[in-house]
Amino acid sequence: MILIVDADQVSAPSLARLLRYNGHAAEVVPSPIEALSLLPTRKPLAIILDLNLLHITGVEFIRAIRADAAYNDVPMIVYTGEFSQRAAQEALAAGAADVIVKGTVGTQSLLARIEKLLPGTP
Repeated sequence: MILIVDADQVSAPSLARLLRYNGHAAEVVPSPIEALSLLPTRKPLAIILDLNLLHITGVEFIRAIRADAAYNDVPMIVYTGEFSQRAAQEALAAGAADVIVKGTVGTQSLLARIEKLLPGTP
């Protein structure tokens, strides 16, 4: 399952549909708190998150996930509409594998970048 952590009611469900259409299980949760509570029972193959989250920042969320050794192998992909070079550098330094700005890549490129980071993908 690919976990999408994003409160955007348009892009998050659209991304989940794209992933499901291409054979991936995907689940959307709007809050990082909900995502963190879900992790002990369901380890995702990857986490896709926005930088602008409810309650904590995306970078804080990445750090919280990376603080638990059980999730060090889970790729985290930032998919955000709010981009700055500094924020991207912070996300990558915190442990994100990629930063993608919403609306800057087509669906096939987006899918390819996500799939490239999934376990078992060449």
